[in-house]
Amino acid sequence: MLRFSVTNLTLACAIAAALPFAASSQTYTIVYDFSNSGVPHVSQPVGTPIITSAGDIFGISYNGGLNGCVTVGGACGTFFKLTAPATAGAGVTETTIYDFVGGPSGGAPNANPIYVDNAFFGTTYGGGSAVPFTGNGTVYQLTPSVSGYTYSVIYTFQGGTDGSRPTFMTTLNGTMYGITNFGGGATNVGIVYSLTPGASGQPYTETIIHTFNGTSDGGVPQYIVAYGGSLYVSLSNNGAYQGGTMVELTPPTSGNVWTETVLFSFGGSASSAYNPEGFGFGNDGYIYGAAELGGSGPCTFNGKPGCGAIFRLKPPSSGSTWTYLPIYTFQGGVDSGAPYAPPAFDNKGNIYVTSTGTAVSPKSYGAVLELSPAGDAFTPILLHTFSETEGGDPAGLVQFGPKGGIFGFATFGGAGANGVTYAIVPSCPC
Repeated sequence: MLRFSVTNLTLACAIAAALPFAASSQTYTIVYDFSNSGVPHVSQPVGTPIITSAGDIFGISYNGGLNGCVTVGGACGTFFKLTAPATAGAGVTETTIYDFVGGPSGGAPNANPIYVDNAFFGTTYGGGSAVPFTGNGTVYQLTPSVSGYTYSVIYTFQGGTDGSRPTFMTTLNGTMYGITNFGGGATNVGIVYSLTPGASGQPYTETIIHTFNGTSDGGVPQYIVAYGGSLYVSLSNNGAYQGGTMVELTPPTSGNVWTETVLFSFGGSASSAYNPEGFGFGNDGYIYGAAELGGSGPCTFNGKPGCGAIFRLKPPSSGSTWTYLPIYTFQGGVDSGAPYAPPAFDNKGNIYVTSTGTAVSPKSYGAVLELSPAGDAFTPILLHTFSETEGGDPAGLVQFGPKGGIFGFATFGGAGANGVTYAIVPSCPC
């Protein structure tokens, strides 16, 4: 999970001052269109805007930049910064902090970096091999300095038991943990690992925390969260009903073996959801998450019905199996479908979710919804439906601005189909 403040008055108010927001209404605004950045340019921003207290947005792009990578069928991606306008009417400034190179240095970043000890840590989905256009991914560090940023690879995946195709990371008790989509030996369905620095600048050491078996405990990890002293992981494949799982990994009290507990298996009679993706914990201790498929919508993908769902998992009063509680099911229309990002909460208990788009006719490009609690139920409020020209595939977690405004990345769309940074902001008396 991100380690930045998600509320930034400086950035949001500077943007709001430069744009004509309607009074007392939610207004969709393109904060920055990455088609504006020239060639070579940032393209396909992914994940979540990282909004700092200084008023800047940091992010990563899966494509774009100076260097080519076969992993993405194009350029290797970037780590970039958007600087808020200093005065009303001025434009947002884009700066490329790092152009991913591919090869041993890694390429195609596709998951939110985390911020630990004054440095960014993140993963690349490809690269890590001296052989051009190959590799199983890396973990990198970007450290700010007076002259800019220093990039270094702190771990290179070999594709065997140590994992392949790393994505999200988190921290627990000062240690970094992460997941890989694949690898883990014969099962090849992913692992959970930790990284610890060596003494006096020596390389980081990977420790394999858990290797998934691809049967009862699921396969292909999608998201990892640290909560209450444990690690929680969603897996999109396999499990008891072939719909994915939610698992808890509890650290050992002695020795080095973590305890795995399967909290819930998706796809059975107890749920109508498949392929759990991003999730987080509410103040009530429930897990709130997104399932890519399932629900009552008119979509079908790989034989699984539904356009996706937002759900809760209620912890048991005894035993280990949690209870599935539906919150919202997408219908493939103005609400689109296929959600991936974790739900985001405001201080009133409202939930904000994104959907990425569906191929049902007519094709949709994603949406942003607010789910307002009403007793045990939630009332859906459609905040925005994306179109191809103004952004599409908003797959990442949104971040909050003042007075309930939210910011996010849309991976595709915009004037040149390179993606946008967007805001949905009410009137802002800044």
